[in-house]
Amino acid sequence: MSAAAYDFVHPDPFPVEAKGKLQGWLGDFAAAVARRWSAQLPFELQFEAQDHSTGPAAELTRSSGPGAVGVQVQVHAGPTGIAYSEIPIVAALVAGMLGDTVEQLPEGTELTPIETALFEVLCHEFLEALFETWPSKQTPKLRLGSAQPGTELRRVFAPFDPVIDLSWKVTIPCGDGLWHWIMPLRWVVDVIVRHEPPAPSTLRHPDIGAIPLEIRVWLGETELSVAELRGLRRGDVLLLDTAVDGELALDVNDRRLFTTRPVRVGSRQAVQIVERVDE
Repeated sequence: MSAAAYDFVHPDPFPVEAKGKLQGWLGDFAAAVARRWSAQLPFELQFEAQDHSTGPAAELTRSSGPGAVGVQVQVHAGPTGIAYSEIPIVAALVAGMLGDTVEQLPEGTELTPIETALFEVLCHEFLEALFETWPSKQTPKLRLGSAQPGTELRRVFAPFDPVIDLSWKVTIPCGDGLWHWIMPLRWVVDVIVRHEPPAPSTLRHPDIGAIPLEIRVWLGETELSVAELRGLRRGDVLLLDTAVDGELALDVNDRRLFTTRPVRVGSRQAVQIVERVDE
């Protein structure tokens, strides 16, 4: 019996036992996604794990072109990946969430605002299924971004970044398509397969004070039903849960650190720090 030839172009980073663990988890995860999505749909859905692929980002993100839509998946204090699918299968899924059953996959290349919002709900359920089935005790902190066209998602990686494409086949009565989750290869090997946290970097930032931080001020929140959302028109006014002169929360990298009050500086809107939020 001869050994399989080693692929120097696309080497497999997983030993046999690690590959078995990975495929086992992908199957459990697929079942959890199918259960969560099916609960919101009026038709049968299958979500089946496919063989994973590894290689340079430029090659594995080719399918995330203008006919795809997805989100960025940010790992807390770590790398960024992307989750995406083809627009026709997404449009058919969100139509089902609205109670419709389509007979064939839509041919459009854009989603309406309501379809985009419901696609983000599907992505949220995808992430919840991931937390539910995670194969190690150390569950990572993952955060989803807003929906973006596939052409924008491709910019997340440099062309020769080594990545892994974990994919699933989505099958519904009117057709099928692929759902992809592409992450940096090193992170997936270390965290999912070896069940270990990535080794800390030995590099030193030349100026730690120059590291950019994301600061977000929350104007307020409200809640709408899908029917109310569909009925919104230009000029409609939404009431938020904050008073005009109320304090606004300020987050730094998704951590609530300050309360602020709205002010104006020249022609620009601004906020003034009121106090620091106790940890």
